Amino acid sequence: MPRLITHTRELLQRSLGPAFNVVAEFDGKIPNGLADPNQLESALLNLAFNARDAMPDGGLIAITLRGSRNPA
Repeated sequence: MPRLITHTRELLQRSLGPAFNVVAEFDGKIPNGLADPNQLESALLNLAFNARDAMPDGGLIAITLRGSRNPA
């Protein structure tokens, strides 16, 4: 999953332009997950574009993945 997020971050940075700084941060303890890659990428793009619309002067968009603090 981090590889998909990294690829999406690069796509977002190119799409949003220099007024935005897009960063991706990963906790070293990310458990495996099951997700449709296309749907996850689409969700991230939609969230980032909504954030862009809310910040007309640019800003920071951070994508952060963290492991669960309380494993079930």
